[in-house]
Amino acid sequence: GTGGSGVGSGSTGGGGGGGGGGAAALCASKDLSFSTTLQDKKGEDPRHILITATNVGERECSVHHYPYVYLGDHTDARYPVDVYEDSAMEEPVTLAPGDEAYSAMLAGGIPMDQYETDFFTLFLHGREHGSDSSDGREPISVDLPRTVAFDDGARLTHWTTASGFALDFIMSS
Repeated sequence: GTGGSGVGSGSTGGGGGGGGGGAAALCASKDLSFSTTLQDKKGEDPRHILITATNVGERECSVHHYPYVYLGDHTDARYPVDVYEDSAMEEPVTLAPGDEAYSAMLAGGIPMDQYETDFFTLFLHGREHGSDSSDGREPISVDLPRTVAFDDGARLTHWTTASGFALDFIMSS
C-alpha cells in the first residue's frame, strides 16, 4: 500500500478503497481502545471530557453516530447521556489502524441531582441510527481520570476525527 499520514479532514466521494464492499466493517470493541482526558484547567471542577477511541486492530473499521454512554454501570443507569444532534458528521468515521476518533462529553452545569462516578459504560452504535448493543455489542467500561459529578445537563458529541471540532461543542458550555 501507499502509507499516507491520515491527518486533516476526511475526503468525500467514493474513490478506490481497495477492499471490496465499499464501507469499512463496523469497529468491534476488540478493535478499539478507549481513553478519557479532562479538558479543564487545574483547580476547576472537571466538566469537559474528551473520549478517544483508537483503532488497535489490524484492519480499517468504522464507528457510527455517537457512543452510547451510561454513567457508572449501565445496568444501574436509567438512560444514556444525551447527544448534541447538530454535531453529526455526514458519514461514519472510518479509522485505519492507529487512527483515533473523538467524542467530547460535558458533565453538565446544573448543580442538582448530581451523580458522581469515576467510570462509564460505553456501547458502540450500529450502522442504523438508534441501533445499540442488542446486535451483539458488549458493554465497554471506560475509566475517567478522576471522579466527575454529572447532572441532567450532560451531553456528548457524535464521533469525529477532529478533537477540536468535538471540543468546540462543549467548551462554550
